[in-house]
Amino acid sequence: IIDGLLLNAGGFTHDKKGAVCESGATIIAETNLIGHAALLDGLIQSNKLAKGSRVVFSGSEAGLGEPFAIKWSNDLDYYVNIINGKTYGKNYTPADAYGHIKGMVAFYCSAVARHNT
Repeated sequence: IIDGLLLNAGGFTHDKKGAVCESGATIIAETNLIGHAALLDGLIQSNKLAKGSRVVFSGSEAGLGEPFAIKWSNDLDYYVNIINGKTYGKNYTPADAYGHIKGMVAFYCSAVARHNT
């Protein structure tokens, strides 16, 4: 049983072109969001987090403001296309992808908190 968890990894990675992993997500999405979410969701589902345990997910101010601000939307394709890099096409930059993914981290953390408190 785990009493506390610090999720703190990320960055732009070495990828400068929006390479896609086996999952279909960009390396930046895998590194900054998906890996953390898979770990935390797995721990929650398997009851490996102690009752009242603390989870800290380190984020970034990159997800807070323009030009990287992510919009609140119920359009699933909007988020999927950020994760798989299609939003950017040939104009992919690590900074854009990083900012958008960090915004999604904030949404994910809010959702986890709502469902587990």
